[in-house]
Amino acid sequence: MFITIEGADGVGKTTQAKLLADKLRENANFNVLLTGEPRHDGLGAVARQALLTATPLEALHLLAAARSEHLRSVIMPHLLNKALVDRIVTGFLDGRLPTGLQAPVVVCDRYIDTTFAYQVAGKGRVVEQVFLAASRDWHMPDLTIILDADEQAIEARLRARKAAMPNWSLSSENRLSDQLDEKFASERRRIVNAFRAPLQIDGRVVRTIDVTNLDAAQTHLAVMRAFQAASDERRERAGAMLGVPPRRQGVAA
Repeated sequence: MFITIEGADGVGKTTQAKLLADKLRENANFNVLLTGEPRHDGLGAVARQALLTATPLEALHLLAAARSEHLRSVIMPHLLNKALVDRIVTGFLDGRLPTGLQAPVVVCDRYIDTTFAYQVAGKGRVVEQVFLAASRDWHMPDLTIILDADEQAIEARLRARKAAMPNWSLSSENRLSDQLDEKFASERRRIVNAFRAPLQIDGRVVRTIDVTNLDAAQTHLAVMRAFQAASDERRERAGAMLGVPPRRQGVAA
């Protein structure tokens, strides 16, 4: 299962991605990988540095190359675990169902929706066409959880983060200062609105959580509920394809 955590800067994506991965690791049925974009190595590191000065089209090309590398070297090897597939095939050939298998799960902090919101939405037809062409080669998420908040809450969180700046790099400080500048208000609004109209992707489940009045623990509970609901939905869908009747629901008194 491929899960992405999305949303504007300041909504708590990185924290929630880690909390979700840690919680899923408590389940022996899951083999969980936590990752994020852009990465701090390879083409991801190049893209991170270039984003500070690149044009929208340049940034998109760099991010597309970094994502292809990320998919090829990190995400897909985990989702398409060869050892797991070999065990399943061998078990069936031997006439027995393999036991003790762990379902691969990838939790990714930022993915395709972030690229669209920051680098594509409102940037012109050419940029959008390049994005659509590049995205045809990207593995799409099974579940996307979008964290949303009102602009005042986002600004307050960014200011709190800036107050703790000794723990941040200079590039992060400059970026935060830009985001808190009044001139960035319209840009921040554009980004937030882009996340509120998520991309339509066949087979993907999208859950949006308003975190405006939620702390990290409350948001985590909402994320876990979204994960469970999406898992149940996927299970029912798979069962329907195999002709398995859906589980009966209790009737409220």
